[in-house]
Formats: sequence, C-alpha cells, structure tokens
Amino acid sequence: AAAHSDLGLALLQAKRLDEAVGALERALALAPSLAPAALNLGNVLRLRGDAVAAAAAYRRALEIQPDFVEAHSNLALTLISLGRPAEAATHGRRAVELRPDFAAAWGNLGTALDRAGQADEAIEALRRVVALRPESASAHATLARTLSAYGRLAEAAESYRTAIALNPRRAAAWRRTLDRIVPSDAAQVEADEAAFADPETQDYDRAQLGFKLGKAYEDRGDYARAFERLAAANAIIRRGLDYDRARSDATFADVRESFCAEFFARTEGWGTSDETPVFVLGMPRSSTTLVEQILASHPDVYGAGELPVLNVLAGGLSAPGARLRFADVLPSITPDRVAALGDEYVRQLRAHGPQGVRFITDKLPGNFLLIGLIKLALPRAKVIHCRRDPGDTGMSMFRTPFVGSNLPYCYDLGEIGHYYRLYQQIMAHWHQVLPGFIYDIQYETLVSNQEAETRRLLEHCGLDWDDRCLDFTKAQRPVHTASWAQVREPMFDRSIGVAKRYGARMQPFYDALDGR
Repeated sequence: AAAHSDLGLALLQAKRLDEAVGALERALALAPSLAPAALNLGNVLRLRGDAVAAAAAYRRALEIQPDFVEAHSNLALTLISLGRPAEAATHGRRAVELRPDFAAAWGNLGTALDRAGQADEAIEALRRVVALRPESASAHATLARTLSAYGRLAEAAESYRTAIALNPRRAAAWRRTLDRIVPSDAAQVEADEAAFADPETQDYDRAQLGFKLGKAYEDRGDYARAFERLAAANAIIRRGLDYDRARSDATFADVRESFCAEFFARTEGWGTSDETPVFVLGMPRSSTTLVEQILASHPDVYGAGELPVLNVLAGGLSAPGARLRFADVLPSITPDRVAALGDEYVRQLRAHGPQGVRFITDKLPGNFLLIGLIKLALPRAKVIHCRRDPGDTGMSMFRTPFVGSNLPYCYDLGEIGHYYRLYQQIMAHWHQVLPGFIYDIQYETLVSNQEAETRRLLEHCGLDWDDRCLDFTKAQRPVHTASWAQVREPMFDRSIGVAKRYGARMQPFYDALDGR
C-alpha cells in the first residue's frame, strides 16, 4: 500500500493525473486506513476538476485521521469551489486551530469567509497570511483583491504596490488591476510597453500587460493600438485553452431538444415551492453585476454573487465522471428527485445569506443554459435576463482577462460571436417554451432611464420601492467579478457604443454571429 501511495504522489507531481488516481485507489484498497493516500487522492481529483469526488476523498482522510491539518485545509478550498463557503470556513478554522502558523490554511479560511460575506473576518485572516509570509507577493495581492472587492480601494492600492515591489517581474496582473484604482501615467505606459516587448517576459505576464495597455490606449482614444495589444494578449491566453465549437453546438442542441414544450407540460407542478432564489443571468459583461448590485441594495435581498451550486447539482444528475446530457437523464427523472434537487439548491443558497432574508441572488451569467432546470426544480424562482448590445458585449469580453478557464470562447472574436449566436438561440427557445417566466432588462435602457427601469425590476420581483436601489454604489457587499470597479461608480454610459469605436476590427465577431 505504501508503495502504491508513493507512486501515486510521484505521478501527481508529474501531472500524470489519471495514473495517479489508479495508484492511490489501489493503495486505499490495500490499506483503507492510509490517510495520506486519501489526501493525495483528493488532491489529484481536485486538479482533475472533480471537486465533488475530491471533497469525498478529503472527508475519507478525516474519518481516518480527524486532526489531519492538510485535509481540513484542502477540503475548505474544495468546498469554496463548490459554493459552500460556510462549511469551508468550518474546516478552515479547524486547520488554523491545529496549526496556527499554516499560512495556506489561513488563506483558504480568508477566502471562505470572504465568499460568505464576512468581510472583517476574511480580511483579518488574509492579513494573518501576510504576517506569516511578508515576503510573499501573492499573499499581498490576495489581500488587495479582497479589499478591492469590498470597495476599500486605498488599502487595496497599498497592498498591490507592496506585491509589485516584492515581485516586479511577475506583477503584470497586479499592475493591471491597480491601474483601475490609480490609472497609469505616460511613464508607466512606456515602462509597460518595454516589458511587453522584453523577450524575457513570461507569456502570462505579457498577456496581462497587453490587456493593461489595451485599456490605456482605449482611454486615450487610440483604438488601433488598443486593439493590437488586446489581440496579442487574447492570442496568448487562447493558446492554452480548449474551445470546441462543435462541442458547444451539441451542448446547446441537447438543452433545446430535451427541455421542449412537451417536457414542461408533462412535469408541470414539479419542484420545490420555495421562492428564495433570484437568478440574474445573461452573457458575461452584459450588466449582470450591475443588476445584482441594484437588487442587493434592497433590504429584502442578499446578493450572493456568482455561485457554482446549480452547475454542481446538475452535474450530479449524470453518472459519476460522465458528461451531462439532459437527453440521457430527463426521460427517467422523477418528481421526488426534482424536488430534492430544488430543496438542496435552496439549502445551499440559504447558507450564503443572513437568516430570514426574503430573496438571495445567484448571478452566475452562464445559468442561462440551465433555465429549463430552474423552471423544473425551482418554479417559483425569479429569472432576470440581462441584455446588452451584442457588439458591445463581445468587445467587452475580448478586452477582459477572466480568471480561470471556464470561459474558453472569450479570447477570439470569431469564437465569441459563435457562442453568442448559440446564446441568442437558446434564449429565444426559453421565451417560446416558457412564456412569462423570464424578465428581460436591457442595459442601455437601464442607463438612460434608471429609476423607471429599477421600479419595473423591483415590481417584477414583488419588492416594494426603496430609494437605496438608486444609490447602489453604497451597498456593503463584496463584488468579485470583472465589474468590481464599475459598480462602485454611479450609472454611466461610456461603455455604450464601444464596439463601433473599433470599427472593422469587430468583423470576425459579426460574421460568426450571422453564422458565416
């Protein structure tokens, strides 16, 4: 067993993840009480993207060895990715109780508390990381990101400056974010250009510099140079991602064909009766963060941000390790299973908000693909669909370096246009088969007529008028999306018409949007 466990660890370090799973499972079959093998199995499964199975492996390690510090810490990290921050914080706290000098555990605890909306405790935990590892640029940068999410921009700027000073050669992403707090001057743009051209600059840093320079030139009105830098930055990131147009076509077709009018007629009345969820969805950069911020300014609404909960529960409908196809799972789905899914979603959603609050928002944009599942399991939920000019949305995605690899289509204008076309088709389908279930709100109309559109939005949700919804910049809640800076400002219209400023450079997007 020990030999298989050591082999699994070696394969993990060599990034041969499938082989590592086999070796570690063999170790546990031979010695079910070998806690380190369960821990490393969890680590492999987490790296492989199977957070549910990873959490189960970490729990197994803790059943064997209840005070296994690394298992508590890694389980906290995994539960964060599953959208269960309160539970994650419990394990994070246990880890730092067992080992107070464990900086990584303090970091995971801070992130969990942050996701749970406990700002002061989260920031204090992240300051402990900085105190334990003052030489770590990434520790200062993580603290800065959290401070900026809560609108504490002066403190965030200071932490970003410290991170940059500690590691100037790997500081491109931090400088790009700092630029949104304290804009670059001409000397900084010149220095960024030099770093961009330096052959010693790593690809990741060059991409971040490209996005930063793109914004700087756009702010100057130099759209030709802005596009050059943005195109180069996107090309670097796109090389490391896998976006398959045919796979997206098949996914959207499966959803349209499975959630048809006949299916909804057959399942009428299924699901939970709970009305807590308010889904704010649409394409990325379509104003979902702004709309959630408006709603979260109301005392009866808690804004929980982008939650992976529905995606995780949907994935659980299929066999372990299998790719979800609704055509495979819906024919045999039962009312009891649907109700259980809806109740579990509400249970996990409630863990994000204060006790007794009437509504909690989930603003994961890509939930537009799961509107059928929402109607099935959560028929009393509100669904707010955010719309924006397609070209402006596409350009906004192209100039935004998203965190992680969950949006692989966002780094090529043709691929953005292709995905946008699929989105338009699926939204037309939902409106056809679920008339009246979805409330559309148009960004440009909201900007030009803020109060009237806000009143309509609140009325749709069954909320009384509250003046605080007009002054949404004062909402005391974290904003972790790419719009964290914009929602700290009053409503503005400078993002309207951005695609037109780039002219013919947008043509690949429009060609794909038209199916060419």
